[in-house]
Amino acid sequence: MFGKPKQMTAASGLAAIGAFISLVAAFLAFGSVDDPLDEVIAIGLMMLTAVMFFAISGSLGTNGPRSWKASMFFVFLTGVAIVAAFLYGKTVNDIIVALQIIIILVVGVLVSSGKSSDWIELNRA
Repeated sequence: MFGKPKQMTAASGLAAIGAFISLVAAFLAFGSVDDPLDEVIAIGLMMLTAVMFFAISGSLGTNGPRSWKASMFFVFLTGVAIVAAFLYGKTVNDIIVALQIIIILVVGVLVSSGKSSDWIELNRA
């Protein structure tokens, strides 16, 4: 078995940054919408993306719980949650675009080298 690839650390760091940005977006949603139900839904979507980003960051660690395919599927689900928040339209669009760029960077960093998938499969066996 070989050491953890640097791409894994970079992707994990990007996911953690995405989580913190999602938390900021959730805090910004407080009081920004007239309807309380819209406010709750906007906050909930941003909290969902924050939790999913934290889960991605944790799954890319040395003792992560997921296989390569499951990790990539979870990254896809996070992208879907970000698109859902964008379509709902009650959050700051600049933050949503930044989150979508971060999730694309996470995918790009993970698939840029075959070492990431090999390391996850060997580490989780």
